[in-house]
Amino acid sequence: MARIVGVVLAGLLGVAGALSVVLLARPPGTPVNELAILLMVATYATVAVIISLTRPDHPVGRLMLAGSCIWGLGEGSLALAVRALANGQAETAGWLGVVGTTAWGLGWLMLILGLPLIFPDGRTPWGRRAVVLAVSAVGFGLPSPRRLGTSGFAPGGCAFP
Repeated sequence: MARIVGVVLAGLLGVAGALSVVLLARPPGTPVNELAILLMVATYATVAVIISLTRPDHPVGRLMLAGSCIWGLGEGSLALAVRALANGQAETAGWLGVVGTTAWGLGWLMLILGLPLIFPDGRTPWGRRAVVLAVSAVGFGLPSPRRLGTSGFAPGGCAFP
């Protein structure tokens, strides 16, 4: 029972992060782009929950669940960063922006690049899956800590270093 609750909560966490983007959207009118992202994250999360509940040890379900959860939380962090920047909180916006961009990119890359490598049986065409995934995650995450010291945001708009 605890596994079922954990899997469902992880899926809902990703969807909630993507939903926050729709709820925090500032431009007038329908946030079409934000709704499309919400639909994508919700679809990945739903399929991941179904796979994870029917085949608990299957790597495809675990990767989809992790990717959709991380992607959704990254989207939520980016929405909060935009809101913080609009409220004049540049330092908070910088931190949320870096964390959100890193999480968004990592989750998206897990689904777009990682998932096709292990689909449908959970094995890569070559043997050392852990090495490839670890090198990819480290390579993606390395540029982000360098930017944590400088937010890149200025009160009047974005400043690109």
